Amino acid sequence: MKKKTVLLLSLAAALLAGCQRTPETPVVIQKDQERMLAAAQTGSESSSGLSGLETPERFTGDWSGVDGCVIVHADARITLPDAAAVPTARIERKPFSQADADKMLSFFLKGNTLYQERGITKQWAQERLEHYRAIERGELPWEHDGTIDRLPDLIAQCEELVRTSPDESELPPVAPTAFQPLDDWQEGIRGFAQVDGKIIHVTVTNTSGWWDQAHFYVDGYGDMNSCSRYYIDELPESLAVDMTEEAALAMGNTAMETLGNGRFVCDQIRAVAYDMLRENGERDTGYEMEFVRTLNGFPIAHCPVYEITPEGRARMTDAVTGTSSPEQEPHVGSWAYERVTIHVNKDGIVYFLWLDPYTEPELQTADTQLMRFSDIADIFARMILVKNSDRKIINEINGFEIIEDIDIDNVRLSLMRIRSKDNFNEGLLVPVWDFWGTRYGELQDEAYRAAVYDGKRYSIQLTVNAIDGTVIDRDLGY
Repeated sequence: MKKKTVLLLSLAAALLAGCQRTPETPVVIQKDQERMLAAAQTGSESSSGLSGLETPERFTGDWSGVDGCVIVHADARITLPDAAAVPTARIERKPFSQADADKMLSFFLKGNTLYQERGITKQWAQERLEHYRAIERGELPWEHDGTIDRLPDLIAQCEELVRTSPDESELPPVAPTAFQPLDDWQEGIRGFAQVDGKIIHVTVTNTSGWWDQAHFYVDGYGDMNSCSRYYIDELPESLAVDMTEEAALAMGNTAMETLGNGRFVCDQIRAVAYDMLRENGERDTGYEMEFVRTLNGFPIAHCPVYEITPEGRARMTDAVTGTSSPEQEPHVGSWAYERVTIHVNKDGIVYFLWLDPYTEPELQTADTQLMRFSDIADIFARMILVKNSDRKIINEINGFEIIEDIDIDNVRLSLMRIRSKDNFNEGLLVPVWDFWGTRYGELQDEAYRAAVYDGKRYSIQLTVNAIDGTVIDRDLGY
């Protein structure tokens, strides 16, 4: 009988936390940036520049280990940027400035007034007040949390809201000329505007030590990391997108040329169908694009994760952000990999999200010396099994066996931001080999089918430093 593919429920991963053991220690270390820069400049006897890497046409191979619990297959294209040499550079965190906000507000709002997001209105408060007074008169039963002894306080709260809340017809303006405190730990600009007959919601915030984000979206499209769209190639032909990829790229490129501090390129683009319906009742369609910053022609990659459902539908889920903490250590801050997500339909941009921008890179080495690809391939063959050696422990905890299958289909040379362990403000851009592929599991006993998720995930399965061959933990960011 053909084995079905499955993914273990997150519960098993939680059970595993704090008890991982491996047959050997993975080469994942806190990077000494000065040492790495020296190696980038001088290399070793076997190092070379980009032109001397001797990369094969394809990366192929089969490996298995962890007592047969992990099986790896590679038949992958090798992707090299169109550049003459490989750079390294220093970068810093760049919170959004007023100038950044002004450019984005001008681009998206086209001079229209920014208003406060609607909250509690006078009309809503009056309705609640009348409801509680009807209970007080005995006309309605008490069907709320707590006891009816709360009723006088609730009536007093509603009376105060009636006096102080804005009328639903009022649109209090927001002054977009300065960042304002939004709560105890966040500052920025927040509101909505009416633009060309559409409502556009705005959030531009800096959160010290955590997330910096600029978020603009048309009312109804909301957060594109939720289940609000699927890729066209997994949907019926009747949902074919009604605009060209070239037109979508033109919209995205125009936005980044206007808003970006530095050179950005579209790293990925997919046709999508949204949950939003048009006036004729059909689902809206468009394109999802991921833009990344570049340095001397090299993209500074982040790490999206694509979930593939048992029905074959795919969507991009929350990306690996590079902000995790080592086991047994508290999470003390955040500095996610920079990325810009743009969604467009035939009418324009419906969603824009820019997370944790970098400063313009400060070049350190223009022609970085890299390890030969054959050495990188040997490191992958060993470390992909070490990294997944916890598969056997998970099986023992669960009491049933799953074989971890990893299929590598793309090996890509790009730049990655690494940081020191406790540094959330500055880092180094170094060249890395990212091994992209699909991860899934083979359930060995169908009696446990209800305990697992029958789907797949596509993402970076291993990242190797192209300068010194150390394995970089994408979750940690170093």
